[in-house]
Amino acid sequence: MSQSTVNPGCFDDLIALKGACSDTVPLSSLWLNDVGIDMNFVSQVITKDYIDNVDFFNRKRDFAVRTVSNQIHNFLRPKYKGNTAIENFRIGQPQDNLRLIAGSGFLKGIEIDLCQSRSYLDVFISEISVQFSTTGSVDVLIYDLLQDKLLDTITIDYVANEISRAFVKKTYKAERRGLDLFIGYDSTGISSNTTRLKKNCASCSGNYQSEISNNYSKIRAAEIDQSGQIIKANLDYLGETGGLSVVHSLSCNHENWLCSISNQMAFPVLYKTAYLMIDYALTASNDQRANTTVTINKEVWKERLDKMEFYYTESMNNLLQNIKPPSDELCFQCKDNLRHVIALP
Repeated sequence: MSQSTVNPGCFDDLIALKGACSDTVPLSSLWLNDVGIDMNFVSQVITKDYIDNVDFFNRKRDFAVRTVSNQIHNFLRPKYKGNTAIENFRIGQPQDNLRLIAGSGFLKGIEIDLCQSRSYLDVFISEISVQFSTTGSVDVLIYDLLQDKLLDTITIDYVANEISRAFVKKTYKAERRGLDLFIGYDSTGISSNTTRLKKNCASCSGNYQSEISNNYSKIRAAEIDQSGQIIKANLDYLGETGGLSVVHSLSCNHENWLCSISNQMAFPVLYKTAYLMIDYALTASNDQRANTTVTINKEVWKERLDKMEFYYTESMNNLLQNIKPPSDELCFQCKDNLRHVIALP
């Protein structure tokens, strides 16, 4: 199952606290102020562990989102496909006997065209390697061909005739749409060992256009004139990758699906954020600083803590009783309703 990591920015404006930043109206129209949490309370309970009031709010909200996300994931675990690594292999196999091919002066490398747009998929690049005839360093560029946008630059130090590598560990999200990546380098003045897409490719010669094609993606060796737009229409397909080799995998991203239903998560996130703030006031804050907000009204805040826990449990049960996985046969078993109840502690 995919790891539960919050998508950056996905839930930032879901709920809000008046007086934080610009008081932008939250997407859910839910304010912490409506459940008794305001800036004065935060000022009274904040400790040196936080930069300021806004940092306190942001970190408690983010932890609330992770808590709600994990609970949804645990609930839907029976619906997730067990093996979320859909494919995982090396693109680009060096050939024997150092058969060198001179650089063309273009960007030369590999296109990964993710044509499966019904599922929430990630392309993970774990390693990039090169094999050139000289010693030096090269910048390997990763482009989004749909946007003519440079996503990353990976510098690789290489030694003559050796396979030199960099461990990239970068994830590129398709977000239920097409994703077309080009991974290449400026081949000007560089001679590379002949490298085919496939391991066994005795017929890959002359004008042969290498391609790996399946239900999820099409992968091709390609080059492109860097003086123009870096888009699919300007690619020329080749029979070799210019000495470039890439280890990649495709996997399901259930977090991106949660982003698409974030509005349904608003009430649980609101109540869990309030709970975390009050709990901090009664425990860590109470130990580190003296404040009348908690000391004088301790029993009142304990009652509010219990209420937030009750409202959170109630709202999570309502969410889980009605939640449906998407129509995504690749990453989910089916979209039938599930039945489950969270018990109060």
